[in-house]
Amino acid sequence: MVYTDFNKAFDLIDYEVLIKILSSYGFGEPFLSWLTSYLSDRYQWVNIFGTKSKLFLASSGVPQGGHLSFLLFSLFVDNISRVLCHSRILCFADVIKLFLHVGSIDDCLHLQNDLDRFVNGFKNIDLSLNVSKCKIFTYTRSRSPIIYSYNILGSEILHANESVIDLGFKLTSSLDPRPHIDMVCCKALKILGFINRLARDFKLNSSFKLLYCTLIQPILEYGVVVWSPFT
Repeated sequence: MVYTDFNKAFDLIDYEVLIKILSSYGFGEPFLSWLTSYLSDRYQWVNIFGTKSKLFLASSGVPQGGHLSFLLFSLFVDNISRVLCHSRILCFADVIKLFLHVGSIDDCLHLQNDLDRFVNGFKNIDLSLNVSKCKIFTYTRSRSPIIYSYNILGSEILHANESVIDLGFKLTSSLDPRPHIDMVCCKALKILGFINRLARDFKLNSSFKLLYCTLIQPILEYGVVVWSPFT
């Protein structure tokens, strides 16, 4: 599986290209005019320790953290999947992964070919990959998996050896859930220690319960259906 990472993904979306893509999907007026007004003529400034920069016009991009931003980016890159001939694609906002069952060197070449098509497709819409943060990870139980040096524009992609973090899950090549469970427990225990220090003088049990439900329970229950039950 190829894990990709973009350079300033949300900041480089071209407004005109986005509107054309949305129009091709059947979006019409007055929505397109409203969206154009929403995205254009936005000004930004930088604040560093109280020192503010001058206002500058944001000529591209969608507001990071906006309710529509993830959806707009997903629609912006959706056509890229159509250029792939052999592999398949998984998308969640700007987290995009290519995968293919590899049983021979020919399969490796097919994946590399699709990766080249993938990269060229993004060049056409002025998006680029951060090769240093892209990585290859192999899901297999084989002790001697096929290893191939994949590259992006001539730069080799690093292989993640033991595990990879995928949407908050720590995954191993054999999909053993124990490393993820250990990571979750460690994170929850750190927060629990913080709560104990912070709330040692609290007298109401309801206060502890509120802190637990707010800070710890979401950590323990995130994606629990993926690995629970497990003994």
